Amino acid sequence: MPHARDRFPRALCALCAVLACLATAPRAAWADAAPDPLNKGVRPYAESGRVRMDAERVDIVLGAERCRVAARFAFRNAADAAETLEVGFPSSYPHEITEVSVRIDGREVPVRESRELTVSRVQGPSGGLEDREVRTYWVLWDMAFAPGQRRVVDVGYAFAPSDPGDVVATPYTAHRFAVVEEFAAMGRSLSAEARAVVAAIDSRTAGYVLHTGRGWSESIGEAVISAAHPALGAAALRRIEPMEGAAATPGGVRWTYHGLEPAFDLSVEYNPRMGLDEELDLARAAAARHPDSRALRAYLNALQVMKSAPPWAAPGAKIP
Repeated sequence: MPHARDRFPRALCALCAVLACLATAPRAAWADAAPDPLNKGVRPYAESGRVRMDAERVDIVLGAERCRVAARFAFRNAADAAETLEVGFPSSYPHEITEVSVRIDGREVPVRESRELTVSRVQGPSGGLEDREVRTYWVLWDMAFAPGQRRVVDVGYAFAPSDPGDVVATPYTAHRFAVVEEFAAMGRSLSAEARAVVAAIDSRTAGYVLHTGRGWSESIGEAVISAAHPALGAAALRRIEPMEGAAATPGGVRWTYHGLEPAFDLSVEYNPRMGLDEELDLARAAAARHPDSRALRAYLNALQVMKSAPPWAAPGAKIP
């Protein structure tokens, strides 16, 4: 689940914390459990390695300052030969992922940090292509598989979600900017009701990188990723991507996939401090105080749609 250092991609990459592996022989590349994170450009592990991710279960606890992740990965070596892998979590900044705990078949294993520097061709301010350095920071550990062996990896860690603040506007936080700008354009001060709305629109974003899982042998057998707010539950959610495979739960949202060859990632935007019903009450009060405000009407309508038909729920479903 994203920096003036664009903070949105920062947290998105932080929560990616997805296994990236490197086969010591042969060496290969990529990340959600993808082979050879530190040797990009080599033939993908999926073409030569035989370790498959049979299943992954990821539970994300959403918070205002820190999010916590508990993940379990089930691997199977389908080869007749042993394999040795280096596995790791990537992030965009040093020490972005903290409190890392890794257990293989119930036994805690040591982890280490490493840094990777690559150069990418990107479009520059003048429109032409230019080289840009990209740093990736890794938390790594070693794994070994006997022929046909199945292994279970349990991982826990914490990270800071992104906070767009007053820098980046999401479809949800754009309503805050719209209200402030509308009142300023009319030369009016914000009323108490309008100020309450502006203060209520608080956003965090967390994400999980899936696409790097395509580096494993075959598809991912089953992937279940859940995001939940411990106090507000599903009422904290404001936007999720993608909608395919997603379903509302009392705590938040759950994505479920089978035979997955991911070409996408997951993200969830949420209000860490206020449930949807409470925010709706504030929006109704502000719209009633200012019936001529288009910005407040648009904000209220957006929340009502979110309440009556959240895009990640079945048609007609409502947030609990």
